[in-house]
Amino acid sequence: MQGKFIQTLPDWVKAKIHEQGIRNSHLTSIAPTGTISLTADNVSSGIEPPFSLFYDRTITKFDGHSVERVEDFAYTQGIHGRTANEISAEEHLSVLALVSQYVDSAVSKTCNVGANVSYEDFKDLYYNAWKQGCKGITTFRAAGKRYGVLNEVKAPEANAEACYIDPETGKKSCE
Repeated sequence: MQGKFIQTLPDWVKAKIHEQGIRNSHLTSIAPTGTISLTADNVSSGIEPPFSLFYDRTITKFDGHSVERVEDFAYTQGIHGRTANEISAEEHLSVLALVSQYVDSAVSKTCNVGANVSYEDFKDLYYNAWKQGCKGITTFRAAGKRYGVLNEVKAPEANAEACYIDPETGKKSCE
């Protein structure tokens, strides 16, 4: 009952723990769910926004590498939120800090930073994570030395008919 996390719980939960006891040293954690969610057809990547609406996933096998094109499921259903690269590093950190308040172990959450992030801004992100009570922080910089497991590709252009209406005849022709 003396643990820091236990002290943050509502009184009714602490009363139940006092009455019934507790068995684990840590109760909650948010496991890595980004690339591992791909094994479940990218149903959910937990608290992570989609990496991109379309991306190539590099798969390493015993006989070499292969690349698989992935399309965000929500996007195919007409739902389009912001992607990981459209969210600022500070917004990523805000989500991490908020969720960390309710998790007594680690939270797997990647904070994407821009390719041109300065050393000071990068350092400040880690410092602010510590100040906000985060137990850890992971960053990803697309312009780093290592090629990413996931690599963004542009959305394909939608095909559409081009029509012309002759102003003299009013006749429509489509190609």
